[in-house]
Amino acid sequence: MAIVAIVAIVAIVAMPLSTYIALINSLVQTNTMMLKVTLYLVGLHSNARRFHQLSKRSD
Repeated sequence: MAIVAIVAIVAIVAMPLSTYIALINSLVQTNTMMLKVTLYLVGLHSNARRFHQLSKRSD
């Protein structure tokens, strides 16, 4: 009976831990995705500005 209680306690303690790990994992993945998108947009913006400056010079 004590073994069952220990297993139940371990399951209760371990379950949220794995859930937290999964949550952190998904958060990290979304953050890296958002970071990539942000970097991509910043790159596009700076490229557009550079292109605009180049087109101004050619006039």
